[in-house]
Amino acid sequence: MVRVLTSGRGKPEKLWLFEVLLRRRLGLDFYVEWTAETGQYRIETPWGSTLTLPDIFFNAVDTDAGPALWPYPDKPFLLQNPLSPADDIIGLYGNGSYEEEGTNAHCGADLFGAAFFMLSRWEECLPMSRDAHGRFPATASFAVKHGFLHRPVVEEYADFLAQALRLPGTPERHFTVHFSCDVDHPRLWWKAPERLRTLMGETARGGLPALRWWLPRVLYEKQDPFDVFDTWLNLLEKHSLTGHFNFLGKRPRHADAWYDLEHPEVQHTIQHIENRGHVIGFHPSYEGWNNLSAFKAERDNLQQWVRQPVVTGRQHYLRYHPEHTLQVWEAAGMSWDSTLGYPEAPGFRCGTCLSFPVFDLVRRQMLSLEEKPLVAMDVTLALTQALTPEAGMQKLYTLARSVQKHRGEMILLWHNSSWNTYFWAPWQPVVRAFLEDFA
Repeated sequence: MVRVLTSGRGKPEKLWLFEVLLRRRLGLDFYVEWTAETGQYRIETPWGSTLTLPDIFFNAVDTDAGPALWPYPDKPFLLQNPLSPADDIIGLYGNGSYEEEGTNAHCGADLFGAAFFMLSRWEECLPMSRDAHGRFPATASFAVKHGFLHRPVVEEYADFLAQALRLPGTPERHFTVHFSCDVDHPRLWWKAPERLRTLMGETARGGLPALRWWLPRVLYEKQDPFDVFDTWLNLLEKHSLTGHFNFLGKRPRHADAWYDLEHPEVQHTIQHIENRGHVIGFHPSYEGWNNLSAFKAERDNLQQWVRQPVVTGRQHYLRYHPEHTLQVWEAAGMSWDSTLGYPEAPGFRCGTCLSFPVFDLVRRQMLSLEEKPLVAMDVTLALTQALTPEAGMQKLYTLARSVQKHRGEMILLWHNSSWNTYFWAPWQPVVRAFLEDFA
């Protein structure tokens, strides 16, 4: 069993980090000896290797004081890994030194403090302007400002620890693709006159080419453009994937996205997805990100129409606050959430491509709720970043190769409304090719 010696400053936070990095990532059983000495971590292995790292973050922080007083990183630095020279590490606290003497190694970077910064998202508690939906903007994040959002740095820290400790092996993991859909609009047309409205609106936006594309579909096709579920289920099953389809619960009719779960078409869609062995998840409303009663009422309403337990999902609009949102999910008895990706930028918001138990910054404790961080979604690529399908494919492939390197989980969000329209049809080959190459 691995022995970890460190001070008791930030004890709950450190235990969480050891659980995520040492046990979950590296498969190490460990015990902690809390020492009076502050300022470092010392990790001792049964096979004789030791590693010391500075305890810069927790040695400087008063965890009871709140994130506004915690030490924010100055600027990142590179830690060159002598054991793998091609793989530099982005450090946040400390310096880039690394020394070895026999089986003893010393690293100048506080990797645990950096992992806490990335995983806990405490920088998102800091007072700053929010976007129109009350969200922390990607442009304010340290990772975006310093150009490393595309790197799962927490996995890089774990790999570095494994090499420095000379681990004989790590847990067996396999790269996987996780395909999810937030069902904001199960159908485009609920009544016949809505077909004409679509034709007029799309022609106004896209001109004659849009008119040519939409006209035969409006006039002759019976299947609704947003009813792509059979197509997707066939595609996913071809690649032995389980799809995750997140539905809204009961909401006011004036809400930005609303549909009646009692509608025969909606019930048929939910039952059909379930019958084919895929997962129905929950998509809490715009208001449900920090309101437990609204969250539970909506989830319980959805559960009435679903046979399987509804215990997974993602927040509508990716609305999230680290001191409120996942605590609501935990209190409602949910198993995992997949909200934590930026709506404006694909990449690794939490610095990781593997699931992890979340940490409650208010009560200072690890929760049973898991986070499966979102890596990329359709709207980000095509609308927010205005990429062409070709450029979007390149971005997806680059991110997927990073996830693949760390044997992680490539979590992709694609809305059913982002498939069979004039604008989205050119993106269909991107998704098909991506699944063909990576699933």
